[in-house]
Amino acid sequence: MVLPPENIVSVWMWRIDADAGRAERLAAKFLSASERERASRLVNPAHGSQFIAARAGLRAILGELLGCAGAGIELILDANGKPRLCPRAHVAHLHFNLSHSHEYAVAAFAVHRHVGVDIEWHNPDRETARLARRFYRPAEIAAINAEPTPAGRLAAFYRCWTRKEAYVKATGDGLRFPTRRFEVTVREDEPCRLLTVDGRPGEVARWRMEPLPVPEGYSGTIAAEGCGWSLEHHPMASGFPAA
Repeated sequence: MVLPPENIVSVWMWRIDADAGRAERLAAKFLSASERERASRLVNPAHGSQFIAARAGLRAILGELLGCAGAGIELILDANGKPRLCPRAHVAHLHFNLSHSHEYAVAAFAVHRHVGVDIEWHNPDRETARLARRFYRPAEIAAINAEPTPAGRLAAFYRCWTRKEAYVKATGDGLRFPTRRFEVTVREDEPCRLLTVDGRPGEVARWRMEPLPVPEGYSGTIAAEGCGWSLEHHPMASGFPAA
C-alpha cells in the first residue's frame, strides 16, 4: 500500500480511449457487475465506453495505491450518492473523486481530507448563456460577460462551472446544494477560490481550490479540505489503463 502523504493531493489524468472493443475488455477486467450494468443503460454507446474507460482508470489507480487488484476494490455510495471505499474492506481515510469529459478523465486522491475534482471540455455548442442564468450568481455572470471575445466568455463559463462542480463534489452535496447558493472567482487573472457560501460562514476557510493543468480547450479544478496541502500531478501515458 502506497498512499499519498497527508499533505499531498494527488491528481491523475489520462486520455480516454472510447473504442468499443477496448471498452469491453476494460469492463471485464476492472468493473463491478453494477458498473457494467450502469454503462449498459447509457443510451449513447460512446458515453458508455467513456464511462467504462474512466471507471477502469479509477480502479487501476486505486489498486496501485491500495496494493490490490482494481477489480476487487469494493466501492459503496454515501448518503448523497458519492462513491467511497467500503470501510469493511479498505482503509476508510483515503478519499477520492473522478471526473471525465469528452476525451479526458481525471481522478483526485487525498488522505484524511475530502476532495472534489472536475474537468470540462469547452463545448462550443452548449447554451452557456442560458445555463449561466440558471446556475450562476449575478457577479459570476457579469465576470463572464466582461470578457471581450466569444472564446474568452466560453473559457470563463467553464472556469466557473468546474469550480462550482469541484466544490459540491468535495462536500458530497452534489445537486442537493444549489450552485446559486455560493460564489467562486471567475476571471483568469484572479486566484481560483471560493468566495462565499450562503448559510455556511466557515466554508471559505475550510476549502482551498486550485486550477488543474489540463489540455487546451478544457478547464479543470480541484477542491480539497484545508490549506496545508500541495498538488501532485500524474499525467498518464497513452493506453492507460492497460486492457
